[in-house]
Amino acid sequence: MTSARLTSVVVGSALLTTWLVSAGVTRQAEEHVGPPAPPQAVDPIASAAADLATQTARLHARLGDFPAPKMSARNPFRFDHSEHPIPQARRATERGAGGTQLGLNAGRDVAAAMVEPAAPLLRLIGIAIDQRQDGPVRSAALSVAGDVVLVRPGDEVAGRYRVTAISPDVVELTDLLGGPPLRLPIR
Repeated sequence: MTSARLTSVVVGSALLTTWLVSAGVTRQAEEHVGPPAPPQAVDPIASAAADLATQTARLHARLGDFPAPKMSARNPFRFDHSEHPIPQARRATERGAGGTQLGLNAGRDVAAAMVEPAAPLLRLIGIAIDQRQDGPVRSAALSVAGDVVLVRPGDEVAGRYRVTAISPDVVELTDLLGGPPLRLPIR
């Protein structure tokens, strides 16, 4: 035999042996593993939850470096300002034009003005005249915060005003809290 022929027989037998051994090993591996498992369905909710947990852990790790926010001493549900210093806006109103302090009473007047209730919205709707034997008696129809109220001289309106006079085109009211008199013309 020639050397070329001998080389081809040795290489051919080596290849055949390798092929046979690899087929046997593959068959043994398939027998031990069993049938192939069906592809598992990926649960999108579980994967989203896992991703969210990962991102949350990363954010907590990053926020651990920052200081905690300061708690405010201000209570928006409490209107007593005696415990707290005078707010900046109120401090500015207590100073005069030259920047000097007006005094302690000026601050109390500002606080009293802030507490005083707002005047109700009043409007004269009409005036009626009732002819009696002793003379005409006038009554007025007022709109008080959207409600219609009929009043005569001496009646109280909205718990704050007293009707002093009703003329043919104006109703005069006195403020019971000491404010200026109110004149309501008919429109």
